Order: sequence, then structure tokens, then C-alpha cells
Amino acid sequence: MIAFLRSRAGVVLLASLAVAGFFLVLEHRVHLSGFLPYALVALFIVFHLFMHRGHGGHGGHGGHSADDDERVKPPKEGTR
Repeated sequence: MIAFLRSRAGVVLLASLAVAGFFLVLEHRVHLSGFLPYALVALFIVFHLFMHRGHGGHGGHGGHSADDDERVKPPKEGTR
């Protein structure tokens, strides 16, 4: 697939798609600007779902691990 895109026919295809995309956006700019707020809200929802995959949901916001406690404690007197 990558080899095709680097060939002469692939470069012509990519250039044609770029020009077509430019004119599509240029001619339908008003429609796209009306869709943009909804697209941003949908993007925030998707990001929220993917971000919660790492820590197991809403239940883990207030907990601390043992590593967190070690970083918060001040050093003992007389030691450096």
C-alpha cells in the first residue's frame, strides 16, 4: 500500500483527493460550521470514555496509593 502511494499514480491520486477535499470544504463551509459544536461535544464524550479505561471508572478518584503517601511525607528530622 505504501509503495503504491509513492508511485506516480499514487501521488496523482493523493493530489486529486486533496484538491477535491479542498473544494468540498470550500463549498460546504456553512454546513460544516453548523456541525462543529456537535462534533466537539461528541469528541469530548469519546475522550472521556477512553480516559476512564486506564483507572477503572469513577470510583478511583479519591484514593491514594502507597507511592503517593511517600512523596507527601516530609523528611525525618536529622536526615538529609
